[in-house]
Amino acid sequence: MGDLGFQIYVYKNNTDKVIILDSFLECGHLFYVYFYTENGLKFLGKREVTMIDEANSIERIKVDRFKDEIIISAGEHIDDLKFDTNKGIDIAIKAE
Repeated sequence: MGDLGFQIYVYKNNTDKVIILDSFLECGHLFYVYFYTENGLKFLGKREVTMIDEANSIERIKVDRFKDEIIISAGEHIDDLKFDTNKGIDIAIKAE
């Protein structure tokens, strides 16, 4: 499957921010999820959402946080994507 383009979503709740890069695929989406706090940036992981029929369309992306878990909802017929913030990979940000 080849990439067909991408879109970036940014969600903010107090000092926490979730950055989602949505890479469009031929039959779905590939989400790369980052978590940004005042302590730095973490890569939480990637998940592929396969669209096998029209009922699985991405309607509206919603981001929630429950304790140490980021929960991304993308539509009624798509399972929630869950990411543990403790298992994220720290990304060094170079200060100029």
